[in-house]
Amino acid sequence: MRAIIFYWSRALYILYLILCLRFVGSTIVGHDGSRAVPIILFGVSAIVGFYFREVSILAFLAIVPLLGGLYDLSVFPDIYILGYLFSAISLGLLFRRLAERPYPQKGKVKRAALAILLSDIFITILALSMFRQLATNWSPENASRFLKQPLFGYQDDLYFITAAFVWFQGWFLFRETALAQISSLRFARSIFIWFAVTMICFACLQLLCHLPIPLNGYAFYSPFEDISSFGSIAVTTLVVIIAGFTNGTKSKLLAQWVLIAPMLALIVISWSRATWLSATLFLCIIAVWRLPRRFKVGAVAALVIGVALVNTLPRDKRLLESPYIGRLYSLGHIEQPFNKSPERVRLFHKAFGVISAHPLLGMGLGSFYKGSIQFAEADDPNGAKPDFAHDVFLQLAAELGLAEAAGFGVLILLIVVFAAWDLSRASATEDTKRLLMGVLLALCAYLTTQLTANSLNVYVSNQFVFWFLVASLVSRCDEIDNCGPSG
Repeated sequence: MRAIIFYWSRALYILYLILCLRFVGSTIVGHDGSRAVPIILFGVSAIVGFYFREVSILAFLAIVPLLGGLYDLSVFPDIYILGYLFSAISLGLLFRRLAERPYPQKGKVKRAALAILLSDIFITILALSMFRQLATNWSPENASRFLKQPLFGYQDDLYFITAAFVWFQGWFLFRETALAQISSLRFARSIFIWFAVTMICFACLQLLCHLPIPLNGYAFYSPFEDISSFGSIAVTTLVVIIAGFTNGTKSKLLAQWVLIAPMLALIVISWSRATWLSATLFLCIIAVWRLPRRFKVGAVAALVIGVALVNTLPRDKRLLESPYIGRLYSLGHIEQPFNKSPERVRLFHKAFGVISAHPLLGMGLGSFYKGSIQFAEADDPNGAKPDFAHDVFLQLAAELGLAEAAGFGVLILLIVVFAAWDLSRASATEDTKRLLMGVLLALCAYLTTQLTANSLNVYVSNQFVFWFLVASLVSRCDEIDNCGPSG
């Protein structure tokens, strides 16, 4: 059995290696300027990945927002720098990993190994769907584009290649981080502090210089792809930082608030209702967990009173005309889902229609965006408009089948349960428990935003953040397993 698992993982690594080579090669060939720039970036990154296996991934994670911001500013034209550098690092890691011969160590099945096994099953099913789509859409023209074009748009027949590559990059980061000899949980707070610093800097650049131009002129999203991506990562970052908040000297308190206050402001101006909801919910959970009783009661009471006021006070049409106040009011106002967000309900209807028609294998990886229009309701004004399902589980079920979506849910549930169990039994320091709890809450907060968004399905930046959170919890679980029961 160990031999089967070993060669299965090697097969997945080889497939990912091919995808990386295709992406890097097509980026270099299609670069309009001097090819020396992408070649040098590739060479340096691949060498770093080969010689500094664990450190290269953690260092890369810390600069994910920086790379996203540089891409937004077109600093590296014709290069999707975030995916390109990680592909180069991955190739360095892969060549070293594939040269290793030993089987996994004997002994009891550790929880990290179980999580890796579940992730391998998940990515295998996704790869099979990719091959199914490849067989359906293969043609001489598409074969040429497959080799020459790095990324494919949402409505492109070959978009499934990009969709698969996004998931493969996240899976590979998780697998390598979980297998690393160092616990990634120890670095989680430092990485998210760098996230906060970078996001604040790029938000100031967008606010003051309109670089890039905010969505609709007022909704900020840099250094990420859109307001949903920005908001999801912002609330995740804030939860990790606040959960680890510690008392100390005035300078230490000031340093913490210098990050927390701007991050709260970024969440407010994100214009994403899912971000607002997740931030409100999980900040209340942290307040109940960390604050004295009188503040706990105050936090919960403030939330209840706020919702009550929104639902009882008469509407002021002038206030509701404000894009922010209007969206905030719609979030807090209790009403039928169709009245609150009819376009989102109709999208969910499309998803359920796809799932009913293709419950086992789904309609194919990356096909929902364009293919779901045939499942629109007759009276849907946006029925012919392509879109994503705006729910990570619904989109997985629609494209890859109910079993794949359920397997993804089981993986997440196991990680959450294991981490919660560790919190109750681990003989760790209070600082470690705060960090473990912070990462656990951050994972839950992120997934809450993905119940009405599609960032995880679409953007590799979100893949990196999500899978790093999972790997951090896995590494802590495995660390405790190695230490034995603590009572």
